[in-house]
Amino acid sequence: MRAAVSDADLDAIPTAERPTVTVRSGDCLWDIAARELGPDATPREVDRRWRDWHRENADAIGPDPHLLLPGTV
Repeated sequence: MRAAVSDADLDAIPTAERPTVTVRSGDCLWDIAARELGPDATPREVDRRWRDWHRENADAIGPDPHLLLPGTV
């Protein structure tokens, strides 16, 4: 059984219409990438995607991909 998805969770999933994510407390790039890719994504796909996220957004995220500050867009 899948857990219900809240509106806050939906806001954290990037789409073509809304290609940004606002970091929430407790977020990590792995979780953001997994939400974007969906439940059928393999660990390898998620790993590749979070690394892409960091590379493409290093100016906003900073040099440490494991340190996301809430409110970062």
